[in-house]
Amino acid sequence: MTEMYPSAEPFTVDAAGLTIAGDRWEATPADGAGTTLVLLHGGGQTRHSWDRTAAALAQRGHTVITLDA
Repeated sequence: MTEMYPSAEPFTVDAAGLTIAGDRWEATPADGAGTTLVLLHGGGQTRHSWDRTAAALAQRGHTVITLDA
């Protein structure tokens, strides 16, 4: 069985000569307004380490942001 996950909206923030890249998953309106969660990766990984987890949390009604460190 193939699970359907919401897709992420990539974004960047530029400030003081630094650029931070991230992805944002929005809960669908039917899911209600959950908590906004920020997921950070460990050494040697990227924000994409959280893709499946972030998508699953968004399906459960949360807004999820993952950032590249």
